[in-house]
Amino acid sequence: MEIEHKMHQKLLYDLAATHPGKLGSLHGGGIYAEAVFERLMALGLGEKLEVFYYAHKELPDNILELCQKHAITQHKIGTANDIQELIDSKSYHSLYSAMPYELYKDTDTKNVRFIYTIHGLREIEIPYSSQQWRYSMHWKRIVEWLWASLFTEHFLASTKNRFETLLGKENSEVITISQHSKYSILNQFGHLIKDCDLRVLYSPLLQERTDKVVTNENSSDSESFFLIINGNRWIKNSYRALCALESFYKKNPNCEIKTLVLGLAKPPKRFRHHPLFEFKGYVSREELESAFVDAFAFIYPTLNEGFGYPPLEAMRKRTPVLASAVSAVPEVCGDAVLYFNPYDVNEIEIRIAEIYFDDKKRNLLVQKGAQKVKDMDLQQAEMLDQLCTIIINPKEK
Repeated sequence: MEIEHKMHQKLLYDLAATHPGKLGSLHGGGIYAEAVFERLMALGLGEKLEVFYYAHKELPDNILELCQKHAITQHKIGTANDIQELIDSKSYHSLYSAMPYELYKDTDTKNVRFIYTIHGLREIEIPYSSQQWRYSMHWKRIVEWLWASLFTEHFLASTKNRFETLLGKENSEVITISQHSKYSILNQFGHLIKDCDLRVLYSPLLQERTDKVVTNENSSDSESFFLIINGNRWIKNSYRALCALESFYKKNPNCEIKTLVLGLAKPPKRFRHHPLFEFKGYVSREELESAFVDAFAFIYPTLNEGFGYPPLEAMRKRTPVLASAVSAVPEVCGDAVLYFNPYDVNEIEIRIAEIYFDDKKRNLLVQKGAQKVKDMDLQQAEMLDQLCTIIINPKEK
């Protein structure tokens, strides 16, 4: 792809979005920010781009390597005020952020073209869960849960006000990552943004993930496992899936396929000593890739997704997927997965039984998943280049 560079000023790129979460955990917004940055580097931006990130936080190794390789000017910030100083220097034609929710609430963007991505309205669509207490949480998360559950109207008003402030920024252009997210935004904030001003561009994958396809064709079922990830995040709903698996194992004592739960170092007491459950904390990307390869099936009981990377990751490794029929998941996965109601433990259990007993259906899902990934790869690559074009080429004034 050829992109015309109509600029004298530079592009300022927000790499704070790529900071890993607690315990090194990965998150969709961070993967998204990395993928866009990698593509911009592949387009040879080099001297035409500068970045910023928090001085006290680490960057992923691949991002640091790219910055060093391309001699990118790096600004290490301490607070949002430092971003304002960069903007007010008028050295940049555009500022791009893949995670704009907190950092820019007080930022004045009159001196820069501000492009950002909204990944979804999870806090508005599902502000809390009745099962949230089952997940170990930092005290700040406990306060947030109590605030959302006990004072829901106030919580929603505060959250909506935050998005209204963001959508009201001067010189801004908004990207979102699915049709579901687009119409959720229009439903809530149609008075602030028009349909034609909200562009849908699917979330891209990191280049290393699209280039390397590893399959589980040589893995035996006896050595594989049901896989659940992000086990300690209530929005990912692992507790109900574990309840379904516990019931399934009780009814099917001859089943030897274990369950591996990642991102849950301290499981609930109910499951802690179950012989077929194995729990790990957050793992490296390499370990996660390996888990997708070896899994008998990937169970994705999420309660809300703006897009949803993990099912596509599993499909890429030729692992069948059982997933929630909510938010953007059906839009992304199509007919390549078995769907269930994530609030219904019995229905999750039945889908587990379906993938366990029906080899033909399992093989069909593997085939459909492989085709879905090929189709999605083409769309994601095309849309990633569209996003890069938007970021690189400022509008004519």
